Amino acid sequence: EKLAFFTGVNARWNLFDTVVITLQFFEALQFHNLDNATMVRIIRVIRIVRTARALRTLKDLRILRLIMAPEVWQPLFWGVGMLLVILYLFAVFITAVAMEYTEGNKDLPDRLLELYGSVTQTQYTLFMAFSGGEAWGE
Repeated sequence: EKLAFFTGVNARWNLFDTVVITLQFFEALQFHNLDNATMVRIIRVIRIVRTARALRTLKDLRILRLIMAPEVWQPLFWGVGMLLVILYLFAVFITAVAMEYTEGNKDLPDRLLELYGSVTQTQYTLFMAFSGGEAWGE
């Protein structure tokens, strides 16, 4: 498996990367003469080729480009919008039922008004219910 680095399908590119990294290492240690403009230019060209090789892989990122397309996001926003409308409607209904229950009874459950006392609090309670329970709200 380790020999496949030098004998596999991408052996030439791996060797090229090894040479580039070695040259960069020597440049960092300054073993070569920096006054030699030709050597500096060669190192720059090699870096550009290495960067171009990395850019070649961007073709494989087509899926990410498709995810960012507006045609993909529009149905998501409509779906979230419909979810919020349904959540609001259920919150109004549950709050109305809870308020009607409190009018006729003197002995109320401890947390009834805390969880369902207003439409906003009922929406919060419903959100907790469908997103993993009440445990994270405590």
